[in-house]
Amino acid sequence: MNDFSFRLMVLLHLQIGILLDVCYAGVTNFTVPEGNNVTLQLDKEGQKRDITWVTAGGNHFATTKPNEDIVIRDTRYTGRLHALKDGSLFMIQLKMEDQGMYRANIRLVNGSTGGHNFNLFVTEPNPPNGASSRHSSQYNLSWMFLGWLIGGAAHTVIR
Repeated sequence: MNDFSFRLMVLLHLQIGILLDVCYAGVTNFTVPEGNNVTLQLDKEGQKRDITWVTAGGNHFATTKPNEDIVIRDTRYTGRLHALKDGSLFMIQLKMEDQGMYRANIRLVNGSTGGHNFNLFVTEPNPPNGASSRHSSQYNLSWMFLGWLIGGAAHTVIR
């Protein structure tokens, strides 16, 4: 999938969510080299009942619950996902194909729902001797702007 197609798919996904009045609590952007780990951290508000993790394509790949083991539904993630005590998701040994948009659909004990979006950019592994990666900063800036439009974006670069 080329860069334009991927961006268009994410924009359509977000527009459909807005039209259906889905709560998009925020977007967090991460840029992480292949082989590294990342935590998709949820906010601390509300007592969570369960979290359904989905990709932009609608693949429900995992479910987490506070203080319980993760349920992995997609074998591509077997052995690479772990649930934190609050239901956040820890992904290890990232692969290039892990790049994309992830959504945490959060259901609280009081019955209310919400969610958080994560844009994960996976770059080439850190090259030796401080050489730079071929990952485009323009690509990151466009996603940060998209996150800002949706409401309250943060961007983290992990080296």
